[in-house]
Amino acid sequence: MSIQVDFILLGAAKAGTTTMADILRSHPDISFCKEKEPDFFSKTNDWKANLNEYHNLFSEGEGKIYGEASHSYTVLPRWNLNIWEDIYAYNPKMKFIYIVRNPIDRFISEYMQDFQRGRLNCTIDEALHKSKSINRSRYYTQILPYIERFGLKRILFIDFEDFIKKREVVLEDVASFLEITANKFDINNNEHSNYSVNSLKMNVKYDWILRRFSGLIRLLPGNFVLSIKRLFVSKKRVFNEKPKLTRLQQETIIRLTKQDTLELGKLIKKDLSGWLKVK
Repeated sequence: MSIQVDFILLGAAKAGTTTMADILRSHPDISFCKEKEPDFFSKTNDWKANLNEYHNLFSEGEGKIYGEASHSYTVLPRWNLNIWEDIYAYNPKMKFIYIVRNPIDRFISEYMQDFQRGRLNCTIDEALHKSKSINRSRYYTQILPYIERFGLKRILFIDFEDFIKKREVVLEDVASFLEITANKFDINNNEHSNYSVNSLKMNVKYDWILRRFSGLIRLLPGNFVLSIKRLFVSKKRVFNEKPKLTRLQQETIIRLTKQDTLELGKLIKKDLSGWLKVK
């Protein structure tokens, strides 16, 4: 297949990437990956030998550019320790979109998702000690190797709050960055509701089905998908209200991510001081 992926939505996890991916998918000039998170460069042992498998996840000729979304590309050091070099070898002109979010809010959201999916079986306090979620919020640390390899101009940073409150403005920036027309995005796209895990109470089995068959699930009617989801609902994993972090726990997250927050703020010329305050 005559395909080369042009851009990657790197993450961060629980920062609106599912919604962004669906909006990108709605653009007629973009051929977006059929699989929600292919994780090709992070989890494929020999990526060069498996390029056909990767390219088969895209529909050839439907768009002017090709893109995908994988959170695992910014969770160093969990998987591929040389991922930016591998991506550079694949396409030295690759572009990246990186959505960042207040580390405290992102931690809580990721904990809820991991608990609902059955990845974690502990309180949020225990998760702060056990999980590696904090690494995902060290945004500067995660993105610096990409900057050093590809250059800052090939990376578009988006603040989650801006994406929520000023979506049209953000999408104009995205369109300019990708060199496509902004008014062709479907900003009211709700396709992700068919397979998003943001509010589901599911277990590991559904998690596997979601990732393995995301392309098929996206084509099914929403009501049918909801009926399937109910088979995997665990009442023990329902959150009646959002978990809260104590002042000390929030201060811990702030302390562990403070330097990254300061460096990121300088890099993108944005005031992120709100991330350094206890709520």
